[in-house]
Amino acid sequence: MKNEATAVFAHLAKVLKLIEDDLVLALEAYDKANRGGHMAVPREVFCYVDYLGRLAYGDGNRTTEKAVRYMETYFVKANSAYSGKCRLIYTMWRHGVVHEIDAKVYRSRAKHFELGWLANSDPHPDNRIWHLACLCNANKRDAYFWTINLFELVDDLKASVKHFIRDLQSNSEMLEQTRKNLEDVRAPEYLDAAVKKDLLLLRQADKVIDETRGIADEHGTVVHKFAHPSEFNSFKKTWRG
Repeated sequence: MKNEATAVFAHLAKVLKLIEDDLVLALEAYDKANRGGHMAVPREVFCYVDYLGRLAYGDGNRTTEKAVRYMETYFVKANSAYSGKCRLIYTMWRHGVVHEIDAKVYRSRAKHFELGWLANSDPHPDNRIWHLACLCNANKRDAYFWTINLFELVDDLKASVKHFIRDLQSNSEMLEQTRKNLEDVRAPEYLDAAVKKDLLLLRQADKVIDETRGIADEHGTVVHKFAHPSEFNSFKKTWRG
């Protein structure tokens, strides 16, 4: 059990490193080049939130519910300004940038408002302070901008993972459930069910394998190229891996 628990913490340490590699380095590059990343970075952040919600609360449907629950628990611990607004920021940004490129804009006839968004990728404190602040639109009555700062957003994501780790360290039942959830996440997805979708995937995966062109090691280095499909067929007969 100790080794299995260690695997959970090692995996979450890996998640933190991936956030650094996928997001922090990218943000620093955007800042250096004076470019945006206003859609790419939130898209990545909220995909991480989806994953962390699944890790914390299990597989299955209701991805939005689990992601929002994760945010209300762990993003709020990182920054109390998220409290009571996590479903809004998740749907505005996650559903917007994943499905529609831009974040969503919301309007209410009953309440007479339009709520849009602003994003800045400036790491300096004068811009960071506007993270999660609402601002009036100077050019449109009853219209507002809800702002995010990308550096703050990524910092809050990292902090949320660290709060999640602390809860796991103090709650053995939660740690065991997370271990099971991680095991489910890592399990291969079988394509042999008698479902039309799975059968199509099975045929296409089989086609990819039939076109195998060489051998790679665990680092992704190609160590041998097949000169002809017959060489692949010969290799399969003697495969010792």
